Amino acid sequence: MTATVVLRLVQERKLSLDTPLSRFYPGVLGAPRITIRNLLNHTSLIPTLDQSTVESLVRVPSQRFDPAEVIGAALTQPFLPPPWGYSDTNYLLLGKIVERVSRHSFAYELRRDVLAPLHLTHTSFDPGTRIPAPAAHGYTLLNGRMVDTAGWTTSYGWAAGSVVSTLGDLHRWTPALARGTLLDARLQRERLRWVATGQPGFEYGLGIFEIDGFVGHNGLIPGYDSAILYSPSSHTTVVALANSDPALDEPPPQPITSTLELAIALGHTAAAAR
Repeated sequence: MTATVVLRLVQERKLSLDTPLSRFYPGVLGAPRITIRNLLNHTSLIPTLDQSTVESLVRVPSQRFDPAEVIGAALTQPFLPPPWGYSDTNYLLLGKIVERVSRHSFAYELRRDVLAPLHLTHTSFDPGTRIPAPAAHGYTLLNGRMVDTAGWTTSYGWAAGSVVSTLGDLHRWTPALARGTLLDARLQRERLRWVATGQPGFEYGLGIFEIDGFVGHNGLIPGYDSAILYSPSSHTTVVALANSDPALDEPPPQPITSTLELAIALGHTAAAAR
């Protein structure tokens, strides 16, 4: 959804995919060579969240993180190895860039560009100190015990992970993302320009990936795991949500099936049934 907000600003000629990061963050290493496109498709190689942020979250799960401080902590780390590396920091930066360009809050732009046009009435941007009720309680294994994370903040993820939604709204959002409902044809083609990730069978576009014949995305925060997939060939939409996650403890006591694996299996089953 964050990528779509950025692409809508590109569509309105308020931003370009070739705009360098140095226009907004000149102090970032290599900023003149890193573009909006690089942030969107995770080829910037900017490091993801620092371990200190994760440790701080575990110590005080109800605190409110400042996105600027989370970005600053991430940028103290070495850059990722090429050619590709998934980094939440890219999308924290993009959220801040949206606010600079639009002169509105990120929440406002998300409502204007995504939630309102698609009538996603049960979806909201909530980077507060707890997930708004009513909500499923999420659980993660921490220090050998199961912990309820429904009261944990998502503010550390901000524009990279603070959207709260429902199965029904995500079922509406998934084909809109895959088909480019909110974008013109040119920008949707740009969105679906895949880059190699170094992982066989997995390619990444502008806030969307392609895997095993499906396009979509997944999401993961402590206690919650989600995946949305769409098959262009069979027009099959799959949304999978879970109120548990691969544990923060390493390694987990037993293999955990992710919602992404489940969604792919369900998608193939549904397509075959057609």
